Amino acid sequence: MEKFIFVSYSHQDMLKVESIIRSLRRHCFHIWYDENGKAISPTTNWDDFINGKIKDATQCIYFMSRDSISRPQVIRELKLMLELKKEIFTIMLEEVPFSRIQDNLLKDYFSKKQVMRVRSYGGVNREFIFALMKQLSLDCRDKTAPTLDLSNVTIHTTTSIGNFSSAYIYEDGNPIESYYTKNDQTA
Repeated sequence: MEKFIFVSYSHQDMLKVESIIRSLRRHCFHIWYDENGKAISPTTNWDDFINGKIKDATQCIYFMSRDSISRPQVIRELKLMLELKKEIFTIMLEEVPFSRIQDNLLKDYFSKKQVMRVRSYGGVNREFIFALMKQLSLDCRDKTAPTLDLSNVTIHTTTSIGNFSSAYIYEDGNPIESYYTKNDQTA
């Protein structure tokens, strides 16, 4: 069976989530998510199908937002991931006040868990994608894809003038890419 990463998110966050998924797929990662309800047949028991996908997943990504933390289905998915002791990477799409997390199990989990904040990287950019890929299992990539060795890749970000950040990506100490991004100043 092909190894894959299960993605849990709110459909309200689809545009942000899909841009990250597209980037991971371009780097040959196998990702499963319910693409606007198209991935599950109308005759299929939705809960059983999703539960099976979570059980079969090698890793999980949870996209945290104000909306996703209040969606009953997303909360059920997170609880199953925790019950199955899945490795969960939480990507915070926007700042979520801790008080908005109503479920005690999740409140306890997130009080002890490091999250990736999109805002910390100045948005969804190459720096963010490289940092995320360094955390994911290379077993979830297409076996025929070119080798992706991120072990020697480091990312250095500095704040430049005004609202701009510069990022430098190094491999074995040698610069392989640099770029500037406009920082998102919205909450």
